[in-house]
Amino acid sequence: MVENSALPTGVFGQWVHYQDHDEVSVASWVQTRDRTLAHELGHIVLGHQGRPVLELAQAVLPTGVHELAALMLRRECGNAGAAEEELAAEQFASLLLHRLQRIGRKEPRLRSRWGEALG
Repeated sequence: MVENSALPTGVFGQWVHYQDHDEVSVASWVQTRDRTLAHELGHIVLGHQGRPVLELAQAVLPTGVHELAALMLRRECGNAGAAEEELAAEQFASLLLHRLQRIGRKEPRLRSRWGEALG
């Protein structure tokens, strides 16, 4: 997990998949790091494909160059499954944190390992 102060406005966390590893970034200002990390882990565990590259580019580029970015990337911007993936990742995060809370009372080592994973 990487703490990132440069995530776009409204983005609490972000998962990036590389060929040899996955990286989860969490905004440095986020109050609920556990929840954000659990949400991003949900995307990984549930096998989500992530955000289309054009959508990500348009989120960070000025509006005036969106058409140029689309031409250069030659991709469609629509992703009908994005809302479903976000909902599923939220549900995963809720279940994971609930279980950790319940089990953590009986098994403090589990809660401790989660804390180690967060850094």
